[in-house]
Amino acid sequence: MVEWPKNAVFIPFGVQFIQKLPLSFKPGTAFAILLIKAFVMKTAVMIKEIYAEAFKNLGHYIVKNGLKAFAWFSFILFFMALYALVFRMSTGFAFD
Repeated sequence: MVEWPKNAVFIPFGVQFIQKLPLSFKPGTAFAILLIKAFVMKTAVMIKEIYAEAFKNLGHYIVKNGLKAFAWFSFILFFMALYALVFRMSTGFAFD
């Protein structure tokens, strides 16, 4: 089994070990915990910014093309209903 050095700090997402640290930066101290939390938060913010930038204009594209497809679908349905009405009127259907 591998022995961890007593004065090593594990930083997630990078697996870095910092050895021979000053006494105020030992694992478990408030400063070490804050440093690790800040590193994790910076990583989370970077991931959020990458995805926000990647999908920034995608919503506009989906709405624009979705409304265009819905408009064509509506026109087709309207003309089908208009054709059915004209067909019934021309064949003498009694609208009672």
